[in-house]
Amino acid sequence: MSTAFPRFDRPAARTSQGAPGSSPARITPLPVRRAAGAGAGAGAAGTAQGKRAVEMVALECLHLVSLFTVGRKPVLVGDVAFELNQALEELSEQSGYRLVSVATNPDRLDVLVELDGLHRPESVTREVRGLTSLRLMQAFPALRLKLRSNRLWDEDRL
Repeated sequence: MSTAFPRFDRPAARTSQGAPGSSPARITPLPVRRAAGAGAGAGAAGTAQGKRAVEMVALECLHLVSLFTVGRKPVLVGDVAFELNQALEELSEQSGYRLVSVATNPDRLDVLVELDGLHRPESVTREVRGLTSLRLMQAFPALRLKLRSNRLWDEDRL
């Protein structure tokens, strides 16, 4: 079951303050208000003229994962890049988040991921780094010689 986050439009969202020492303030979402008759299906909602229809809009949570190869060596070309794209698609299907965009350069990988409330950005980055590295190193043993390392992704640029 996925969680839809409310979209916050103007004015700013209200916060409800708890008692001192209790849990932090919760953000109360403000609904998006549209005039009756505006948009599709407004007449079917049964609103009278002059009243407003209220609807909630889901917010997309996007995260960019940027990874560089060790030493910025250009190894993500040809069959390696194709295998990397397949590994990313399978990873997203298994884990349950959606790949919005994938850009592969010879020494860099950029992945834009749409997350729901179940996945944290740092855990998605760890999964992408670990599983793609493992799969590519197993499929292409010559990468270890080209990179002179057992690692595919550079840790300095995180």
